[in-house]
Order: sequence, then C-alpha cells, then structure tokens
Amino acid sequence: MPKIVTPRSITNTSLYTKRYEKFTGVDFSTDPTQVKDYRSPYAQNIISDKAGFPQKRLGWRTIFNVDSPINGMYYCVFESGTGLFIIHGGTKLYTWDETTATQIYDSMADARSTFFAHNGKLYILDGANYMVCKEIESEGVYSYTVSSVANDSDTFIPTTLIGVPPAGGGTTFEAVNLLNKARKNSFAGDALSHLYHLDAKTLDSIDSVQIESVEQAVATTQWARSEDDEGTCVSFIVPSVASSGNVYLSVSSRDYMAVNASNVQIAMTSLTPSARASYLLTDDKDTSGDYYLAKPFTYVAAAGETPENCPTLTATRAGNTFTLTSDEYIKDLINGTVEFAQPPGEYSGGSGIDNVVIQFSKTIEGYADKINKCTIHTFYGYNNDNRLFFSGNPDSQNTDWQSGLDDPTYFPDTGYNSIGADTSAIMGYLKQYDSLVIVKSDNEQDAEIFLRTAEMDSDNHVLFPVKQGIKGVGAISKHSFATLRDDPLFLAREGVFGISSTNVQQERVVQDRSFFVNNYLSSENSLNEAVATVWNGYYVLAVNGQCYVADSRQRSTVTGTGSKYSESGSYVQYGYEWYYWTNIPARCLLENNGDLYFGTSDGTVCRFNTDRTTMSRFNDDGDAIVARWSTKMDDFDWITRNKTLTKKGCGIMIKPYTRSSVKIYAITDKSSKTQIQSKSMDILDFADINFGRFTFNTLDNPQVKAFNKKMKKFIVLQLIFENNSIDEGFGIYGVQIQYAIGGYVK
Repeated sequence: MPKIVTPRSITNTSLYTKRYEKFTGVDFSTDPTQVKDYRSPYAQNIISDKAGFPQKRLGWRTIFNVDSPINGMYYCVFESGTGLFIIHGGTKLYTWDETTATQIYDSMADARSTFFAHNGKLYILDGANYMVCKEIESEGVYSYTVSSVANDSDTFIPTTLIGVPPAGGGTTFEAVNLLNKARKNSFAGDALSHLYHLDAKTLDSIDSVQIESVEQAVATTQWARSEDDEGTCVSFIVPSVASSGNVYLSVSSRDYMAVNASNVQIAMTSLTPSARASYLLTDDKDTSGDYYLAKPFTYVAAAGETPENCPTLTATRAGNTFTLTSDEYIKDLINGTVEFAQPPGEYSGGSGIDNVVIQFSKTIEGYADKINKCTIHTFYGYNNDNRLFFSGNPDSQNTDWQSGLDDPTYFPDTGYNSIGADTSAIMGYLKQYDSLVIVKSDNEQDAEIFLRTAEMDSDNHVLFPVKQGIKGVGAISKHSFATLRDDPLFLAREGVFGISSTNVQQERVVQDRSFFVNNYLSSENSLNEAVATVWNGYYVLAVNGQCYVADSRQRSTVTGTGSKYSESGSYVQYGYEWYYWTNIPARCLLENNGDLYFGTSDGTVCRFNTDRTTMSRFNDDGDAIVARWSTKMDDFDWITRNKTLTKKGCGIMIKPYTRSSVKIYAITDKSSKTQIQSKSMDILDFADINFGRFTFNTLDNPQVKAFNKKMKKFIVLQLIFENNSIDEGFGIYGVQIQYAIGGYVK
C-alpha cells in the first residue's frame, strides 16, 4: 500500500487506505467480521439501483380500507377490454381503483384466495367455493356478477356417451363434470324403439330432449276442446309432420290422441302395456296396470290466439332440431329411462346416426367439493398452457385435478392424479422448460419433488405422466411460488430454493438461493403465511412485516465437484444478492405493470410509491424510512495490531438526490454504536422546493462527505451509514478510509 509522509513536526507514520465499493447485498449468514467487503451484515430498507449500487427503497402509502383481513388481490382484463383491480377482504369481493373500492359480492370464504383470468372472465378459488366473475353490459354501462361455477349457465355439460342404442351401451365420449350434475347421452334412435336407457339411475331430473328431424316441418301448436266439457281447454304440438301416416300428438292435461289428415277424433280406449307403444301415455294407471287415452277431442282453430285459461304446450326448433317439452315423453327417474309414443327414429328416417340427445341431472355427493375446496392452480398442457391443474383440497391433500382443454368450467371426474404419499400435501407448481414441477410439503416417507410432462398417445389422447424425484426439500408456504426471470422459486423451512433441472432424480435438482439471509429468514414465525411476487426483476418475499428481496441482476456462484452432477464432473450452484426491508405489513402482494401493491391483516390496501417522482416517494404512509448500510466488522488484515482512523482522508460518496443526508456511526471493539458525523446534501429543484432546506446547489453529481473524526487504538471497526429522515433519498457509491497501524495488542 502507498505510504504517505506526514508533516515534519510529526514522526513519520505509515498510513494505509481501505476502499469499500462495488456493493452487492446483505450477508446475515456469518459473523460480521467474516463477510465480504462488498456485502453488509447490518443493512436495512436498501435496494439496488439499476447499476447495482445500494439505495433507499421506495416508501408506500394507504389507498383505502375494506373488510379485514385482505385475503387476495388480482388485476383482471375482462371481455370488453376493461381492466379492473379485484380485492378479497374478509367475506367480501370488491373492484377498486386508486381511491375507492366497490363491493360486488359478499359470500366469500374468510380465507386466502387465488385468482386467474380466462377468456375475459375472472375465476376465484377461496377454499370453499370455485367462483366466476363476469362482466355484464347494459346500455353501455358495465357491472360485475359473481356466482359459483357449478351453478353458472356457461359451465360445460359433457356428453358422456355417444352412438347409444335405445337399450343402452354406446361409446364413452366425455367424463362426468365434477362441477356440473348435468350430462348428456346421444342416442342413435331407430324407427321401432320407444324406450331409451340412460347411463345412470336415480336421477334428479330429465332436463331436455332434443330430436333431429330430416323433414322441414314446422312445429305448430293447435287447440282442442272437449265435446263433453266446453269449459276445458287443452293444447298439443305436432313435432314433425310426415307426408302420410299417423302423427302422434302429445297433449297437456294428460289427454292424448292420434290423428291423420282426415281423422280428427278418436274414441276412448283402454290399452295394455304391450299395446301402448302406438300412443303417447302418461304414467297414470288404473289398478290393473292399464294405461288410458283421453275422451274424444275435436280440433279448434287457434286463430293466432290462445284460448282463455288453456295451458300452452310448446317446443323450440333450431334448424331441424326440436326440443320437446316434458309432456312429450314419460320419465322414469329411478330407472333412468325415457319413453316416447312415436319412436324418435322415425323423425330422421331411421338413418342410424345420433338423432336423440337427452340431457339429465344426477347429483353425486362430494363431486363439486373436490374442486370447490382447492386453493392452488396452475396452467399447463401439451405444447401449450391450455389446461388448468387444481390442488390444495385438504380432504385430498396429495391429489390434483386437470381441466378439460382450454375450459376452466370442466373438470372430468377421471382427470386426477395422486402425487406421492397422502401424508404430505401438494404445496404448489413451478414451470421448468416444457415440464411442470410439483412441490410437496416436507415428507419423511417419500420425495417432495415430482415432475409432470405432457405427451400424446397413438389415439391422439394427451397424457400427463408424473415422475417421482429423490427426497429433497419441501415447501412451507403455498403463497411463495414465483418465477424470477427463468428461475422457479419457492420457500422451504430452510430458505428460498430454486429448481435447477427437470431431472428430478438428480441430487441437486433443488438448490438454495437464499444462503445470505437464511439465518434471519428461517427464524421467522409463521413461514406458512409468507407471500411472494416478482416485481421489476426482484423476488419479494413478505412475512411478519419484513421483506426479503432477491435481485435477479446479481447472482453469487458456488461451485463443486462430483461425477453425479454433470458429465464434466462438476456442478454450479448459484444464489442471489439479497436485501432486507422492514415495516412492510403485507399479507398479500400484487404486482401490476411495474407497480407493487399489498394488503394487510387489518383490511388496509397500500401501494408502493412507484408513481411518484418527487421526494414524497420516500416515506411509509407519512413516516420516515430508516435506511442503513454498514461495512463489515473490519480488522484490516491485522488482528494483533491496534489501528487509528485519521481525522482527514476518510469519507463517503453519496448518491445525489433533491434532498439527502447521512448519519455516520462507528462501532469498535472498545465502543458501541457512536455517531461520528452527520451531513446533508441537497440539490435545487424548482419542482420540489423545501424552503426549510433551501440550497443554491444545482449540480446533480455525487458528493463526498468527510468523516472529520479521529478514532484511536481499535482492533476492529464497523462503519454504519444511516438515513432516517422523511422524504429524503439515500444511496452510496463508495467509502474510503485512511488509517495508521499502531502497536501490538497487549
């Protein structure tokens, strides 16, 4: 080191200099004497600027309050293109802007929720219900409704069988939807069969019957009046009119007849069950089991008007498809059958193609709750993220369910997987290349990491095989999963870990990314409540009012050897430079377009001051931010010699702000934290003038502030640079000190 000659009146003394520069992040992993010169063992509320220099973090402010606690936050672009913030507070759901919140729903579960958007709709999981939020337009004004997906009119209704003969059978087509008790059977009706067997019994209801007709007949409603009782009116419908032969008319009020073009009356007749196939009958029987037709009827022209007090019997027609009313057939819910008077196959000429579609409902206990109780979701698919995977159901903690293709309203009852032992829960999902990594909680029985891939079989069916990994590290928080640039991260008891490979049988597939903050982080209470998001290239993890922040632009590398790790016999493990923030009471985090928001346990919604350019951005809801950076506890490579800090030659280079200041403290082996200097540095800015600290300095350049403090006979020295003033910025470019080596330690 260079020697400096002192004035002649003083005995020549060798002086040394030490520079602290090229700062990175904190190091809480070891004793303050053992950290690197460029890391800090005692930094707080500091973040890196774009060049990597430490500076004071942005402050935050309260926007408004809603019901507590804040259970979830999201930003959704709806079908019209309108973007809205959504917040779940207590049991209520709100839309909100920068100043106010508007309640749109009040029956949420009071638990953490997750959200995702699909095709202009917002879907919500709160652990008790799976809901959808839709946009409704009326005269140019939009409103928003929330309903259960299971009860939504747009929820997918599967066709479970196709090509079904009337007697039953057919080909399996789509699985039952866990979210919808309705399903369809598609029959190939013939010209002889009247009785159609569905694929389930003990039904809730027959919901609709549709018949395809090859004829361009129009369904018409005509009226008949009883000859014996002039006051009784009934109605009937002609579903399809053939050029010849009888057409069987279904009539309300349990009255029935068969007519042709010239015959409009039929005598009262008693039919046995074997003969009833020629007529449409109700389920009314006499004691002998005979079915009855009605007494004679005569046509009465409707003349475009419905006779007074007559019930209307209608059918809807779309093209050649007629949807019959429930009076058109006999329902047997217990046995799961539908019986027609005229064989439906006659309408299509008995072509053998599917021409009868029957929709019915059957509730299966517990089906909907398999999805309603989920709390975790992710998108994944074959060559595209076109399916959803749900998990987090406490009743089936190691199971996940997959949706239909590009449809969040369809979860087939056959589309599930049990992942590993049922003693540990699925905690979250991470994407790694074209694979989906499934991370479970700590487990003493089997692996915590599993890998799902997508492939197509010879029948063009997409399969999602799962491979078990070796035992490693399990996740502790479901809310900590995020991908920092290309690095999938999650929180474990020991710290934040990343997925380094899709080879889940490799020992180092999971790597520690938070080595420098693990001592602090792993000692936090309630790590299962920690939440994380990625914001402007940082992984922000919030727990207990603190934030642990990883900088994607600054990585620290660890290397090792061993043939199992790579072909070259070596492996590389990297972590991040980390920062530590205080006074961030976040229960939920939301990043949107470079802005960062958070919600608290007491129902407060806050945002970081990313939208502010004046010095007012540096306060926490009106309170000062305490920001500090410290050097290591430095022995200057002489642990057996005393040192003396000279009065001149020591200083700090401060980053320029409109208003800034620094307090300089020193700690030695002989003294506790002692302030040795306090300096301010302001720049004149006409857009942000504080007349209490008016300055004529207009230079936007870094400035060096001298310590001007002599410190004698110390073995180790730590310097702390602190700013705790409201509406002030603070940043450090470098520190240089000058010292002399004294006598040996006694």
